[in-house]
Amino acid sequence: MDPAAARNRAMNEPSSNQDERAGEVSAERASTFVTTTTLLDGLADARNASAWEGFVHRYKPVLVGYARKFGVPPSDAEDVAQVVLSEFARAYADGSYVRGKGRLRAWLFGIARNQVLGWRRERARRERADAAGRVDATLAADPGDEELERVWDREWQ
Repeated sequence: MDPAAARNRAMNEPSSNQDERAGEVSAERASTFVTTTTLLDGLADARNASAWEGFVHRYKPVLVGYARKFGVPPSDAEDVAQVVLSEFARAYADGSYVRGKGRLRAWLFGIARNQVLGWRRERARRERADAAGRVDATLAADPGDEELERVWDREWQ
């Protein structure tokens, strides 16, 4: 399987546990969020399908849960998570993510934050266009950075 196909296959699979409501993660599962050197080393080889599948298995539920906490519907939350994972894969492949400069969690947060805010802005724009100015108040304003970080940190607990 070519490298891009291996990454894409892993990223296109639905979250492993569709019943996880809005990213509720058990303490047992939360303990697996510590990124290992082995996993990151495995991601360096784009053909390493098992490393990419492990990465997606570990982080996609967190990303979906994060998006859901900000009102993103399940199918769109899956899309947001996939974009975040794809952007990370691209950044990792081109050397933009440097482990020594910061934690993977912070890198993913930046991408996830931007994707969630973009989704909310687009949704509000569509709502305004569809309803001639009537916008759902929960989508009209972007949450502040503190709220975005607070929810992100809760996803990791």
